[in-house]
Amino acid sequence: MNTLEKSRARRDRAEGVSRGKMPRYGKNGSARSRWRIIPMTLGFLIILIGLCIAAVHIPALLYRDEQVSGQTAYTIRPDETGVRNLLEYVRDHPGDDFDSDGLINSEETAYGTDPRNPDSDGDGVSDYAEIYLYNTRPVEKDSQLESVMAERLDALGIRYSDPWKVHDVVLWADDLSSRSRGTLIPTLRGYRFTSFSGWTQFPGTVYAYRMQDGCHIPLEYREAENAWRVDAADQDVEVILYAEKLPAARLLTAFGSRYFMEDGTVSAILDLVLPEAHSFLTCREIVLQDLEDLEIYATVTGTEMPDTDRTDLSRFGECTNEFSSLTDVYSSVLSGRPVPVSLQSPSGGEVLCLVYGFTEYGDLLIADSAGKTTDASGNPWMLEIIERAAITIDQNGEIRQREYFDFEGLGFSSARGDKIHFIPAE
Repeated sequence: MNTLEKSRARRDRAEGVSRGKMPRYGKNGSARSRWRIIPMTLGFLIILIGLCIAAVHIPALLYRDEQVSGQTAYTIRPDETGVRNLLEYVRDHPGDDFDSDGLINSEETAYGTDPRNPDSDGDGVSDYAEIYLYNTRPVEKDSQLESVMAERLDALGIRYSDPWKVHDVVLWADDLSSRSRGTLIPTLRGYRFTSFSGWTQFPGTVYAYRMQDGCHIPLEYREAENAWRVDAADQDVEVILYAEKLPAARLLTAFGSRYFMEDGTVSAILDLVLPEAHSFLTCREIVLQDLEDLEIYATVTGTEMPDTDRTDLSRFGECTNEFSSLTDVYSSVLSGRPVPVSLQSPSGGEVLCLVYGFTEYGDLLIADSAGKTTDASGNPWMLEIIERAAITIDQNGEIRQREYFDFEGLGFSSARGDKIHFIPAE
């Protein structure tokens, strides 16, 4: 720096003036700076990365699972006279109460409710309570259960987030709906949760997985509270418990090809960034057991049909889908005694068949009246069993848990209104 420049610098400091480099101007008069090149390049890079992530996630977001309502063809041809028997038996027994909800059959017919279902609209309030206690419509869902639960919790000084226990499992609900409707029922492998979103604590030290499309998905875990996260607000979730953590790896799929990756930084990042399914590029944790072709074990007994009185039409009066009836069937098979069963469709008729066994998952193995147990391909005839639990207000205004089961198979489905009745052997 020469003498003149030093003099100007001293003068500027004395006057409080700060002089920087003169900027270079472009043709349009705006200042040119090489530092703008880096933000522009970085911006393009961010946009490019965002487009790539969007391209990977959009297929997963747009994916819609087409729900199939079950079989439409009957595996065993039903007796069409069962349709008439179903209708006539209700008509001929107007003073009976088939579903024990407090309404006799003639009242069920008058109000348009199901005489074999205590809660026809499935909103958690029994048909009797809707009509006689709350003056609501028993064939239209409403939020009466939440209102009643909120009032009773307030009266007891309890918040919906306070813990409560069902079948020795401690529950913490996320909201009032989960506190009012959320519950669970034991299965042969763990528990099935219904209408519940929140945290759970299982008895003992266990590792919890939810089942999705036949795969084990580990639940989120909070070690401090020994609690597992369950999200079953919109659909039932079956949780399987194990004494030890199942061996797992990360599965990367790229355009139909599969690659297994050990736990590490790269696999963890891919698992975080990529969708789990329904895209051309996915990454998720997978339990190695799900890759094995495991044999399903079953408990079976004989297939000879016990003597039953087919002229006794009382089987059309009661739908024995209570959970206790199912456990009685398991006990009977374990004792070596098959159980006659009547499957009834309001539109198709009736099939009389035999439960001669059950799988380790609780599904029922079925034989026809001639002792046949498989279809033409050698696949066993089976009724898939789904354990259910529901909170309901009964005819006395009490809030209690109703435990039952749904079934699917042989062309019959409880979701379509079909009924099941286990027939006591003579």
